[in-house]
Amino acid sequence: MPKDNDEQMIYLLGTLYHLHEHKDSVYPLSDIQSAIEIINPDVLLVEDRQDLWDDYEITYTAQELCWAWHYALEKGIAVRDIDSWD
Repeated sequence: MPKDNDEQMIYLLGTLYHLHEHKDSVYPLSDIQSAIEIINPDVLLVEDRQDLWDDYEITYTAQELCWAWHYALEKGIAVRDIDSWD
């Protein structure tokens, strides 16, 4: 999605934690993947511990957030945490 130099767009994508993994889920991980692909963000902000990623390249959050983090990195999208663990 093209962006003007003076304008930024922010999208909020809600998740359902463990409910994405059920085979009959109405909101599967593929929907999260599609949203990331369509929006193609400059940065994906995820509720997680940035220090664990920076130090050990591991994530410590809900399954779908870990998945989104790694999927975004595969696609060349920067990822940062939005939680404060200080």
